[in-house]
Amino acid sequence: MFKKCFIGKLILSSFVFASSLDVGLLGRYTFEGNANDIGNSGNNLQLFGSSQFITSGHNGGQALRTNGDQSIWYNGGGYMNAGFLVNNSNISELTFNFWTRNDASGGPLSPDHTEEAWVEVGYGDGTPSSITMGTRALGTSGNINGTSPIVNWADWKMLTLSITSSEWVAYLNGSEFQRMALTANPFPTQNVQFASHTWNNGGGKSARMTVEWDDMRIYDRALSSLEVAQIYATESVPEPSAFSLLAVGLGSCAIVRRCRRS
Repeated sequence: MFKKCFIGKLILSSFVFASSLDVGLLGRYTFEGNANDIGNSGNNLQLFGSSQFITSGHNGGQALRTNGDQSIWYNGGGYMNAGFLVNNSNISELTFNFWTRNDASGGPLSPDHTEEAWVEVGYGDGTPSSITMGTRALGTSGNINGTSPIVNWADWKMLTLSITSSEWVAYLNGSEFQRMALTANPFPTQNVQFASHTWNNGGGKSARMTVEWDDMRIYDRALSSLEVAQIYATESVPEPSAFSLLAVGLGSCAIVRRCRRS
């Protein structure tokens, strides 16, 4: 009986913890034919340039592929903007969490522009208040805890970027790999984009990286390392159906009720 009580309470606590991941959630995007927030908040992402929705998304369904323009200067490459975050005085922290694969910069590179960005907040190179999660962070020239990362670019992986007014933290598959202090407060931010890199205070831009996206979340707070790990554990497997969740929840409640009576 004790074992059943413990398991029931553990299952219930996981449901409570999962609900905490809805706190501060500005938008959730599954890219099923569009880049709209599935919560219908109106915080939709804006698509620019070349992109298409593809099958075989993360855990099934569809995903979005943005196609790089293969040039240093923007020439029609695909990228996304989060316009609802720009110059928003109500936001002082942000977390971006998403699954991605088949990320490749492609095209010519110059010595000054040797990276592309999954996420860029601010106006890119040379701006203290800008944060970029770029290909160098996870590429062969980057490092995770002092060693070369092992990343299979063709497989789905979860990236997370958490930003406050004083630092940013990056995660790969639920584990922190980089943390850096900021010399200037990035909020309110003047730019938030995905698969595009800006430099010289917005004077130049490229969208060179071809990349696939799925199961994206945007928060108006900095997620804890425990919360990031929880998202990874939850989304690493296909989501259970509503019926199975209901069955498990009712079963857990019944177990806890029996425990209280005993």
